[in-house]
Amino acid sequence: MYEKSDAQDAKDNCIACIIRILDQFGLKFPEQEYEAMFGRVMSVIPFDADPTENETVIKFIMNQNNMKPARLEPHMEKITLTALKILIDSRLVKECSDDFKVITAKFIKNVIMQEERDQ
Repeated sequence: MYEKSDAQDAKDNCIACIIRILDQFGLKFPEQEYEAMFGRVMSVIPFDADPTENETVIKFIMNQNNMKPARLEPHMEKITLTALKILIDSRLVKECSDDFKVITAKFIKNVIMQEERDQ
């Protein structure tokens, strides 16, 4: 770990690691175990101590939206907060590309806002 990491920063990094595992190896988990881990991860976003990991979360969520969009529905509030953090967090000016911010804004418009309209 990084020398300057504090406990919350380390926690954010560990959860982001779990997200990467779910994203890459999700099909190897039993469905019930995957859903439980997915729910736990979604309950702790957005990240504040290490905001750069919010990009990891949104990329994962975008993949989930392509595979199983219904999985996201119960977590839309947290997903929205995470996406907005990418767009407005001043700590991400150098870390998050403008291209990814545009993709995130389109995700808000095309997925999150559409979900609200459907309800």
